[in-house]
Amino acid sequence: MDRIPRKDIQHLIYDPDALKEEDDDEVKSVPGAAEPEVKVKYVASHKIEDIKGIWRSFSGDRIYDALRDAEEYACEGGFVPTMPEFVEALTKVPVRNKLWRNGYVTQTEEYIGIDHEGKFVDEGDHVSIVVHGEGITPARIEEEYDPKNPGEYSITLTEGEFDDLLMGILPNENTVKLHTFKEFMNKRENLPAYYGIALDYKDIRKLPTHIYNKKDLLVNPLIIARCGGKKDAIEKYFEKAMSTPGIKGTTATGLPNFHKYRFVEPEGPKGWKLEHNKGFYGSGQYDKNTYVASVPAPGRDIDESLLDKVKSKIGNIF
Repeated sequence: MDRIPRKDIQHLIYDPDALKEEDDDEVKSVPGAAEPEVKVKYVASHKIEDIKGIWRSFSGDRIYDALRDAEEYACEGGFVPTMPEFVEALTKVPVRNKLWRNGYVTQTEEYIGIDHEGKFVDEGDHVSIVVHGEGITPARIEEEYDPKNPGEYSITLTEGEFDDLLMGILPNENTVKLHTFKEFMNKRENLPAYYGIALDYKDIRKLPTHIYNKKDLLVNPLIIARCGGKKDAIEKYFEKAMSTPGIKGTTATGLPNFHKYRFVEPEGPKGWKLEHNKGFYGSGQYDKNTYVASVPAPGRDIDESLLDKVKSKIGNIF
């Protein structure tokens, strides 16, 4: 695939020095953007290094079944990891670990639709939203799943649902704070576990969907948003992935980053969950061997009946 000339995407490149010149007070909230209280079902300490021993992975013929089992195992106080949490976990385990060997659907979601009121992009243009936190439930995925199109697990939103999303209200009525990319980059070290980033779709669409070397990976705004903006974690992740030849998805030069609608115009608002598979995949398409990771609350006594119920689907991934 031909590379896009750097001059054509120069305005997309993250410039840390430029952002340093802006005080927090100068980075204004988008007019009309919501300031909701964060409300997500699974809120926990999210300290991955403290709870390695009780991670479990779930899979099944349908990804919504795996998600449902993972959430049931996590229960209150546990969580299904977002992509930033997943990347952090990958930096802490050897590349032979199951986390590296298999594809995992995360609790990071991506949406695309039209910003009718111009909250984040020009009025009437498409906006791409990256959300760290659950808005797409297993029940919603199952409801819309078409057996004639196996592997496709994205959902279709109504225009009203997408308008609500731009106010921070997710499809399942969980709420998060949405940020512009500049707000996100200025606040990324102090953000909660769950939040969203709004990106101009016409810019994101220009980004190549291919293999990225380290230099390009670290300045790609979509990758930065997907990984929570933590440069050190992204850099450690890349170096670890490239340290072992033969990891599926890697090449001699880099790691894959793919996104939906690179070559196809969006038809109505859509949403899907982001997958890690030795790289980043935002297509809403997964095979039956894709996994979901789950972490129960630290110190929680695991009900053996629950383990018996899903024993055919789980395995200790640490």
